[in-house]
Amino acid sequence: ALRKSFPILIHQNDTPPGTPASLCLYFESPTAVLRTWTPQAFLQRIRWWFEASAKEILHPSDQPVEQLFFVSKYELILPSNYQQLIDEGAIAFDVEGSVGRPDGGVTCFIQPVEPEKQKDEYYIALLDIRLPPVVHGTIFRTPSTLGELQLILQENYDADILSPMKERIQVLVGDGVPISAQASYTCLLLQVPITRKVGGDVERMDRRAFFINNGYLKLGEALGAIFRAPDDENYYREINTVGEASQKDDWKATRIDAMDVLQCNNSAAARQQSGLNVPGPRGVLVGVGSLGATLLDLWVRSGWGTWAIIDKDHIKPHNIVRHPAFHFQIGHTKTEVVAQLQYMKTNQKLEVKQIYGDACDLSVKDISNELKQAELSIDATTTLEFPRLISNADEVCRHLSVFVTPHGNAAVLLLEDEKRKIRLRTLEAQYYRALINSDWGQDHYSDDEITFLSGASCRDISSVLSYTKIIAHAGNLAEQIVYHTSRDEPFIGVWHRNTHTGEMRAHVCSVYNEIQRTIGEYRVYYDDGLIKKLRTLRQEHLPNETGGVLLGYYDLALNMLAIVDCLPAPSDSNSSKVMFERGTGGVQQAVEQATHRTAGNVRYIGEWHSHPDGYNSDPSSNDLFLLSELAIGMNADGLPGIIMIISDVDHSILQGTIFS
Repeated sequence: ALRKSFPILIHQNDTPPGTPASLCLYFESPTAVLRTWTPQAFLQRIRWWFEASAKEILHPSDQPVEQLFFVSKYELILPSNYQQLIDEGAIAFDVEGSVGRPDGGVTCFIQPVEPEKQKDEYYIALLDIRLPPVVHGTIFRTPSTLGELQLILQENYDADILSPMKERIQVLVGDGVPISAQASYTCLLLQVPITRKVGGDVERMDRRAFFINNGYLKLGEALGAIFRAPDDENYYREINTVGEASQKDDWKATRIDAMDVLQCNNSAAARQQSGLNVPGPRGVLVGVGSLGATLLDLWVRSGWGTWAIIDKDHIKPHNIVRHPAFHFQIGHTKTEVVAQLQYMKTNQKLEVKQIYGDACDLSVKDISNELKQAELSIDATTTLEFPRLISNADEVCRHLSVFVTPHGNAAVLLLEDEKRKIRLRTLEAQYYRALINSDWGQDHYSDDEITFLSGASCRDISSVLSYTKIIAHAGNLAEQIVYHTSRDEPFIGVWHRNTHTGEMRAHVCSVYNEIQRTIGEYRVYYDDGLIKKLRTLRQEHLPNETGGVLLGYYDLALNMLAIVDCLPAPSDSNSSKVMFERGTGGVQQAVEQATHRTAGNVRYIGEWHSHPDGYNSDPSSNDLFLLSELAIGMNADGLPGIIMIISDVDHSILQGTIFS
């Protein structure tokens, strides 16, 4: 390989002209190779290189095809929608910014500009030329002149760049352009399809830019593609491009500076690099606080979904601790901040639609229209108002609710089914029932929550919660939401994370069909799972009657009652085939524990009991007397009393109210 006549083969390193060939012997970096390098092994590696080259097996079939030229220290970054811009006829670009590196390299960004906004010092005319496919092999040294570039392509691939360059410049000139339209620079962008063998599939689109310190009009004149009219100071197309003007060799000495070409990701590329095979929904994100903004950041980076965001809050100083926002964005609305952050990440201006306002105000057209037209709405508000309210709306899209518990050790996902037969209001109740009856529910909402005053108002109270916990749960939730929203089924998922070990435990809760009734002025919601549990308790005590306490919650703003769970008969209860008298042993403690486990949301709402076989669920006179006593007792809180009766064929719900 030291001899001057050594041929140029595949897998050689870039060396200055006139110096010996340098064999590319290792995949690893020099520092990694030197850890096990010996002279003997080095000689064996050289011998292997010669043998594999002679047998033409040096480049394995599972290794990507080689590029055309060696890597340059200069980079040209194309916008994510570059091909669309070219298809639409864009040729005028500005250097939007450049970044110099300590190694002497430079990264340049270009963006399309309107002709009237062109800046003489930066305006670039871009000539995008696609060559016929070539078979990979030798990687060539970077040419320094246009003549050298043409020679490499002509001799090795029988590829011509002069003709397409002339044609492109003539198209740009059209029926004539004034000399004043001259660009300051020209960028020749070659797109070369590369195959592994003749006639094979294209495995790589190699892009290489060549920066020319001259405008496209002067370049076209040197190539003989256009000529300058002496009388009217315009350039025109050269009709006979094979005439005297085209035979000049001035163009060969035109200096070119090679640049590697990279392109900003579009959504499709981001999904491919993230391992996602679906584009995601047209989505609405309600609430872009700490969790919501972090979820959106993950999805936008991975190209999943197109988003509108709704929030009525703004960034305060304490938000910076666990929000993606920056210090200079304090005081700005969260929708503005989050949309700006996503634009900064993607450089796509229409990535996120901002709606500043209260999502519960469905009278606002922007809000109601988005919720109707979207495919998925994600509630990350951490409050109960929106998910309960939207459960009553019939013309909106599928919804899910997601939140992290105040101490940050658990996260919850509630997802409606595709047809919204099971809505968030029922999923919330079933989540509470799982909390009450599962071992993991004991510490789900812990007593060690610490808060601090975050603003001027006495209501400005925030939890002490680190951003690391938000990020840990957000990463998991972002993946879970992508997976479960691709399915039609409803879902309730709870994840507990041990902050000391990093362990994450998942709990999937059963989901049952919703049942709803209107009793008096209240809409009552419960589910098949509750009825199944009541029937099981009844069956276990037959032929005697049995009963116990009902747990649930009222939402008086929505005139809503949710029946969450039932407690079995206390051990000191009395029962027979014709009667049941509930005892009191352990009842108060059981109710208090249910209230504690559900963070104060679930409370005592009434009683239930069973009827023996052969009887329906119609109330007896004793049942009505009990209901009146219950109504009197519940009236102290201004609430009605509820009795549920279970028989072998049906069930009934009775409400007792004191009227003044």
